[in-house]
Amino acid sequence: MIRLCCLVLLALSGCSCFLFDDPDPVETLPWWKTTIIYQVYPRSFKDSDGDGVGDIQGLRILMDFVPNHTSDQHDWFQKSLRKEGKYTDFYVWADGKLLDNGTLIRPNNWLGIFGGTVWTWVPERQQYYLHQFTPYQPDLNFRNPDVREEVMLTMRYWLDQGIDGLRMDAIANLYEDEQLRDNPLSGQPVPSDDWNYLIAKYTNYLQPEVPQEIVRWQSVFDSMTKVDGKERFMVLEFYTDSDTRSKMAEFGAHPFNMDLVDSLTVPLNASQIMGLVSQEYTNKPASYWPTFVVGNHDRKRIASKYGRYTVNAFNMLLMTLKGTPTTYYGEEIGMEDISLTYQESQDPWAINAGPDRYLLVSRDVNRSPMQWSDSPQAGFTTGNKTWLPIQANYTSLNVEIEKVQARSHLNLYKEYASLRQLKAFKYGHINVNMVTNDNVLSYLRYFSTDRYLVAINFGQSESTDDYSLHLVNTNSGVVVSDTGNVDAAIAKGSTVDLQKLTLKPGNGVVVKLN
Repeated sequence: MIRLCCLVLLALSGCSCFLFDDPDPVETLPWWKTTIIYQVYPRSFKDSDGDGVGDIQGLRILMDFVPNHTSDQHDWFQKSLRKEGKYTDFYVWADGKLLDNGTLIRPNNWLGIFGGTVWTWVPERQQYYLHQFTPYQPDLNFRNPDVREEVMLTMRYWLDQGIDGLRMDAIANLYEDEQLRDNPLSGQPVPSDDWNYLIAKYTNYLQPEVPQEIVRWQSVFDSMTKVDGKERFMVLEFYTDSDTRSKMAEFGAHPFNMDLVDSLTVPLNASQIMGLVSQEYTNKPASYWPTFVVGNHDRKRIASKYGRYTVNAFNMLLMTLKGTPTTYYGEEIGMEDISLTYQESQDPWAINAGPDRYLLVSRDVNRSPMQWSDSPQAGFTTGNKTWLPIQANYTSLNVEIEKVQARSHLNLYKEYASLRQLKAFKYGHINVNMVTNDNVLSYLRYFSTDRYLVAINFGQSESTDDYSLHLVNTNSGVVVSDTGNVDAAIAKGSTVDLQKLTLKPGNGVVVKLN
């Protein structure tokens, strides 16, 4: 069947919402605009049967749905191999190219996401089939109306089971160039079978048919809502820029904002971060809703990528921006990437890269089992083995220990989440035209007379700045939350002088303005 559940997104309490011009009445908003989404990699979250592999059960959940491909063992593909009826063109099949010397070669130069060619020869059909991921995951042919109908029926099936929405995966791979033109060379110094060797102009960019597909999918959600009044949420996994996200919103789409996952330089620069954030509030259609993400199952963890001192700073940012945030499991306790050998690898991308290059692309490093306690296997399983290694620091960094530490990552995360119940964060506006430089960024959240300043140092140096100007228009305020690593003078409960507020790298405060 179409691949489901490589991850699950759980809707948690606490959220940020929009209220545009009228600050008095509280607007009734759909649940997905009033929640925190918690992304779980099910194989690594909690194992209930002792086999070392996670098997989380859910209710209000969003499921990962991958319309691009099926298994090569799927009944559709097996029938397509045999050219049976309507299934003959259910997948992308192509003839090879015949050279003057009689040699048959692949249709074009396209490379797969995990490396190597996207084409596999099938003697039974005397044709190649397309697979942008692994040969075991053949791409469906979305130019076939029967395929589009079957996919929508599959979507409806899972929504009928009671799930609350779908995360549509690999949207950029849904359609390919119909003429099968060669992708141009990228010029990058990588092996010739590496995906980055080519510019994926005709395979991994947004093809013009994709928006039409999104409209069709949204019609499935809308038709079901008309029947039972229950609103479902569709969010898209798509690495793209702010302008493209805006255009997709016009078609009813809600693409994840991956800018904070994929576009930040190291070392961090606060001006760059604010530049990416502010795009979400500038020149956007009324239907646009920010969906911020700072980490996921495909990228290194925050603590490993930017340093442990940034964990609380990023969590504070994510929880206090205007929009719907998504937290990747383990980020709330500051989990780090694991070390593993090539033989321990499970990720096909890493396996295909080989023993010399696997760590350059491995996604196993940030998919390790959740660290619940300091008991054997980090409390993840009662079994003796886990599908991926446990991070070695689990004895000192786990949920059980952090629950009782007053200013732990976990308890600070809970504190930031609770801020989202305040009107200024839940129903309020945001103004990002505040103090920002290479070290610090700041913004104002406000609703009626309630006003809060958020200031965070993501830079490399201490910074002393005057935050009293602009719409702040006051010289002092009370700190209602901090990042746990601040000096006592600006810790939670302190009254601070906004004309001369000093933040060190990794410091952040939320100040209720007087």
